[in-house]
Amino acid sequence: MKIRIFDADQRKRPKSGYGEMARQLADNLTRLGHEICYFPRKGETEDVALWIRPPHYINYPEFKESKKNVFFTMHETETFEGWKSDWAQLLNKCDHIIVPTEWNKTVFAKNGVTAPITVIPLGVNSAEFHGAKSYRFSILALHDNLGSIGSRENWRETIKSYYTAFYDNPTEVMLTIKSYNIKRDEYYEYLKLISAKLDKDKIPPIEILEADLNKDALNELYARHWLFVKNANREGWSLPLLEAIACGMVVVYPDLEVLKWANNYKRSQVFPPGDLNALVQIFLHQHRIWKKEKGFVNSLSWKLSAKKVSDVLVQQ
Repeated sequence: MKIRIFDADQRKRPKSGYGEMARQLADNLTRLGHEICYFPRKGETEDVALWIRPPHYINYPEFKESKKNVFFTMHETETFEGWKSDWAQLLNKCDHIIVPTEWNKTVFAKNGVTAPITVIPLGVNSAEFHGAKSYRFSILALHDNLGSIGSRENWRETIKSYYTAFYDNPTEVMLTIKSYNIKRDEYYEYLKLISAKLDKDKIPPIEILEADLNKDALNELYARHWLFVKNANREGWSLPLLEAIACGMVVVYPDLEVLKWANNYKRSQVFPPGDLNALVQIFLHQHRIWKKEKGFVNSLSWKLSAKKVSDVLVQQ
């Protein structure tokens, strides 16, 4: 269907909330197959007019009661007072009203709005707004001398636990191993050994990072990962563990006496040294938390919001 949007050109203003609504809804309604156009009218060709503005725009000459009109709007207080005192009468000229919360619906009805009202939450594009974190469930492990038999980090256990936890889920996860002095032949030989009987398309990915990062780049590295793993078999203190804590990461490390200073951090996850299953369970538990948070965000996406708006518009 053809939808004409009135947003008073707010979509061109990056700091406008109504403008963001107009931009996102127009983009996602287009993806749903609708044709989007804007005011001023050039002909009378739209099937419905979608007004993404406060109700006083119903007084504007662009509003025609002979057309199908749907208003997506909201209000911040419980009464229509002052220059807003006529809003109920104006909204009752619409075919349908969309508001973002049940509270708005209740307020509108209490103040005399009798036109049909549908609640559709606003959205977010989680591919754009995810902080610095990866869009995947991302794990950062610090394993110096990766591939070495004598490494002070149990890199084999980390990789095997990661494979066990996320085999058959390769597109949603990522393990980044930051390391110095990598013995690549031994590392790849181990990967070949543990993946020999696995379907290569189902193996979760590993990214190797061998770089001397400055503090800004290192801070960004921590910030874009969900989980930090310090799987040491011996340690003197571990500055990287403290850095990860300072960046607000969930941190995972073995229950070594030397690392007990970190136990007071509320986002610590400790496991018995050498216990692969315990590490697997931590990975899976944190993945469930990540999926729950991601699911909440995606339930408030612009894509879903636009689909619900589309359902309302099609019914007019």
